[in-house]
Amino acid sequence: MEKLQQDNVGCSPHRYAQLQQAFALAIHGVLTSTTRQDFLSCFPQFIAGEQEKLYAIFTRVVAKIHQDAVTEFNLQCDAAEVKDALSEMEQLIQQQLQHADYHHDSSGFKSSRSRVLFTGKAVQDLVMQLKREEVEKLKALVPHEEEKNVQLSLQLEAYQKQAVAAQDPAAVAAIFAKVREARAKLEISASAIHGL
Repeated sequence: MEKLQQDNVGCSPHRYAQLQQAFALAIHGVLTSTTRQDFLSCFPQFIAGEQEKLYAIFTRVVAKIHQDAVTEFNLQCDAAEVKDALSEMEQLIQQQLQHADYHHDSSGFKSSRSRVLFTGKAVQDLVMQLKREEVEKLKALVPHEEEKNVQLSLQLEAYQKQAVAAQDPAAVAAIFAKVREARAKLEISASAIHGL
């Protein structure tokens, strides 16, 4: 276990690559679980040459599915910022390890070999800390977005008042276009806040 923990410490640039490799291997195992013989036995009505052609098509399709699955997985990881999250978690782990670098063994001597392994609770605490930091960042954005909403509401009211006061149909149409544009901005801003 000590070896496992030491291997995982200090390798944050590789954690994301290990995750990608693990996914590629897992999907490969799923896609290649059918043996050649099992596949060919599904088509007894075909002659040997036709079965081989079918199997060649099957292997090309499986390879394409594998490639597409890995590509989609990487896109999803990029969208979810998995690499950054793993790096941040690794930094927190490093900080915790530095604080618990030495440990008293049963004889009372400090030993650098007895590193603290992270329990499920410790990992859960790290994740919760990351979530709290994320919430604080989002909370800091809320007042700014609310201020933008107030400004857009004031602009919208001004445009509506101008539209009512205007008698020229072309001027009214131009004012309503401005109102629709301001309303769209307000809705986008509001949905961004509620989406947080």
